[in-house]
Amino acid sequence: MKHKQLETLLDQLRNLEQKHQATPDNEIYKKLVAVRRDIRTLLLDDTAQSMIWTKRTYYEKSNKTDSLLARTLRPRQERSHITAIKHPDGTTKSRPDEIAKVFEDFYKKLYNHTPDAHTPDGSEEDHINSYLNNLDLPKLGRDA
Repeated sequence: MKHKQLETLLDQLRNLEQKHQATPDNEIYKKLVAVRRDIRTLLLDDTAQSMIWTKRTYYEKSNKTDSLLARTLRPRQERSHITAIKHPDGTTKSRPDEIAKVFEDFYKKLYNHTPDAHTPDGSEEDHINSYLNNLDLPKLGRDA
């Protein structure tokens, strides 16, 4: 019932907005404001009903080991589940063991901090050493 009423009001709103754009008339504007108010009222009533239902449900089931928590968490688990991943070679992996292997390879490469990890000739270490040597850092004397 409310869904059809909302659709009707939205159709009226579209028609009135088109009429108001074509000919800005005060009567059309008043109807436009009234339809917007009706839509807002309908949506607020629906929101209030949803809030009341949610409060009641959580009040009734809050201290019980019920399926409420499971129903609440299930969509989160489904959203966070990885069903497929793109491999660096361009192929898509969808089997769980292949997905795990792609992640494993990625993190091994990411956290490999050996001096020759990034470049085969070890120039990464030379670059770091030259950077550190060129810094103008204060030096401690023998007195300290």
